Amino acid sequence: MKVLALGDIAGKAGRLAIENDLPLLKEKYNLDCVIVNADNAAHGFGMSDRIAGELFDCGVDIISTGDHYTDRDTLKVADKYPNVVRPANLPKVKEGRGHVVLNTGKEKILFISVMGRLYMDDPRREPSNPYHEVRKILDEYKDIKIKIVEIHAEATSEKVGMGHYLKGEVSAVFGSHTHVQTSDLKILEGGTGYITDLGMCGDQNSMLGAKTESALPRLLESAESRRLEPAEGVGTVSGVIFDIDPKTGKCTDVILVN
Repeated sequence: MKVLALGDIAGKAGRLAIENDLPLLKEKYNLDCVIVNADNAAHGFGMSDRIAGELFDCGVDIISTGDHYTDRDTLKVADKYPNVVRPANLPKVKEGRGHVVLNTGKEKILFISVMGRLYMDDPRREPSNPYHEVRKILDEYKDIKIKIVEIHAEATSEKVGMGHYLKGEVSAVFGSHTHVQTSDLKILEGGTGYITDLGMCGDQNSMLGAKTESALPRLLESAESRRLEPAEGVGTVSGVIFDIDPKTGKCTDVILVN
């Protein structure tokens, strides 16, 4: 079973990159499942119903979100589509769901999304402990062999910690949110595929997907009131492919995509 996980979509450039590249990746690797984070898909903030539909039409199987779950129509979209997953550790949020079981036609895949807590200090977000939430969901689905967990977090420590917490129990753990792909892809003890951050789908010649002219002044002048604008250059996709043994649920290879 080959599962492609792609990092945060940064605006239209990222959406176009997926539209252009996903068919080629599906043909090259014979993919069984495609997971994409769309937390910044709608002009950099959240996503819309239209965007979700376009991604599904492109061949995406599961769409995850993150800390921008309150932006645009993200929660409405999560409520509408069973395969749109918002962070599971949001006890005050009633819309949507934090996990999904996807039937690929070959095997079932349990996908869980959680959000980190370190440096995610916007008052709108009140996530509970992501480790405890993952454990609770895993306990409900002990019969499913292929289990994949995303942790959308700022701090690398929370992502690395999740990998070690779940090694040998799940097929793969990957991080998202920072828009910078890390080079630490590996298979952890017990057969758990891992990478700290998938990176982003978007204009790589930018500041994390934003136009340099809108982002740089925020660092030079502390001009936080200046709104970030998504970069509009040619986008590329970024992520990894987990090759998973369907009989054991163990990851046998992790392939870089960028």
